[in-house]
Amino acid sequence: MPSETDFYLKFLMHFVNIRNNATNNGRNTHPPIIEGTQQYALYPNPNDGNFTIMQKMPDNMPVQAAIWNATGQRIYNTTLQFANATGKLVLNNTAPGLYLLQLTDEKGRNFIFKFVIQ
Repeated sequence: MPSETDFYLKFLMHFVNIRNNATNNGRNTHPPIIEGTQQYALYPNPNDGNFTIMQKMPDNMPVQAAIWNATGQRIYNTTLQFANATGKLVLNNTAPGLYLLQLTDEKGRNFIFKFVIQ
């Protein structure tokens, strides 16, 4: 399993490219980094700290959700449960900026998303 340092280095590599990724009506137009067959979408992006995660293939298995800020600090960690292929995250009082969401499923697969809080 990758260490937090490995995860942060991956985050930094993507941080440079955040401005080059377009959005279309608040939805990501670029695919997330995906390992395995499940896929997720994060929207809206940018957002106000309230956003939705959609599953391509609905299942009821929870995932671990961790959010990292631009300085590499983990600011949020929770178990995300899906209902009807939809999960909601609410980050109250979170400063505007660039963040990274890491979803880890029960098989240890990681799904990574960049998002902006305005």
